[in-house]
Amino acid sequence: MKRIFSLVLALIFTLACNVSVQLTDVPPSPLPPVEELPAEPPAAAPQAETEAPSVPPTITPLPPTAEPPAANPLVPSGFLVSVGDGEMVNAYNAQGQITGSLQTPGMQMYGSGVVHVAGSAPGGVVNVPVLFQAYDESGLIRMNSGGQVQTLVSDPELGYLVGVLAQPVFAYTTIHWGGDALVSHVYARTIEGGGAGWALERVDAQSYAVQPLAVQASNGQPHGVWYSLMPYGIGGDIVFSPHKGLYYLDLTAGNTENLYLTDNFNPQGFSPDLTWVAYMPADSGFVEGGNVGLTLYNLYSTVSVSIPLRPGSDRGAGYVVFAPENQHVAWMEGSGWMMAETPNFHAKVLIADINGNLLAELEDTRFSHIPASGRVDWVQPVGWLDAETLIVEVRAEDWNDISLARVRFDGSEISLLAQGKFVGFLYP
Repeated sequence: MKRIFSLVLALIFTLACNVSVQLTDVPPSPLPPVEELPAEPPAAAPQAETEAPSVPPTITPLPPTAEPPAANPLVPSGFLVSVGDGEMVNAYNAQGQITGSLQTPGMQMYGSGVVHVAGSAPGGVVNVPVLFQAYDESGLIRMNSGGQVQTLVSDPELGYLVGVLAQPVFAYTTIHWGGDALVSHVYARTIEGGGAGWALERVDAQSYAVQPLAVQASNGQPHGVWYSLMPYGIGGDIVFSPHKGLYYLDLTAGNTENLYLTDNFNPQGFSPDLTWVAYMPADSGFVEGGNVGLTLYNLYSTVSVSIPLRPGSDRGAGYVVFAPENQHVAWMEGSGWMMAETPNFHAKVLIADINGNLLAELEDTRFSHIPASGRVDWVQPVGWLDAETLIVEVRAEDWNDISLARVRFDGSEISLLAQGKFVGFLYP
């Protein structure tokens, strides 16, 4: 039941939207807003298609003079894992050797996906500001910098947090009830920004909260926030984040909102440079008979790649992570139920190239040698250590027994990388 508790708690506070991005050449404005996308998802094809976009040509790309940003040049130099009760993180280099530790007082293990490394770390983790969300009655975003912990945000209505890769920029939400409606406020600021005012207020009578997915920034300043809508306070046998729609809050144009995917679509991951987004049809977490596809969509070229789910993946797909150079992508598919009288849930990790050609299909049993118990209940891709090395989080029957595995892009060389829960990357 600890597994169920963790899923419920993670959805109440954050579903780890652990997306950190950096644009080296931010375009002068985001893509023009989309008026409407189809109510139904692209039909599943026997193999990936790239010739004809599955999203209709009503999407207008940037003008020819606007070049998309180059693929993210930053390759991680290491990573952070949360250990024990969650009030400490260990730092590792890319080879899996521990290089230091950092105190994160008030952070809980089940919510420890909300960590943002707010700068490059050539000299180790103690020399870079690390933001983390502390769960108590106060609602805190704290920062450990040089071993000193300070509070950046204190608000009992604190919701979701996301940061910009290796930059001192982050966004967060506060969520509260206003009469019969749910009220979300979105903030975007720097670690030196003090008590910045909110950039967006959304009042939702259907109890959907705003969840920031990524922040667009350059030179240490926020330019915009990508976000989706999330049913607030839900629980149950949930596998993938039930997002609804994709919006862009343009901070450079008077905090204007642009709609990119309608409520019929559920975004499940961005590429590091924000050129690609992966999505599923909304309400695809309970697929009964038939198959739906995971779609990779390029926001600039409008190229759309549809990848059918594997037979038996009746719980859909999600947790999509792109490699730094956008050449490979990994995701998780699921089948069965965790809360059944006799639980029969199984997860698998899929790896493909950016054209949708499947390179590896890894059942959860392929990772049974990673935990000491030999029993695996959950496998989830959490990020790419480099262009060809994927990190997979492995949970044992005891939900607190968490390990990280390293695997090649072709599914080979599965090996133990570290013990603990993945919470973020370090960059040189």
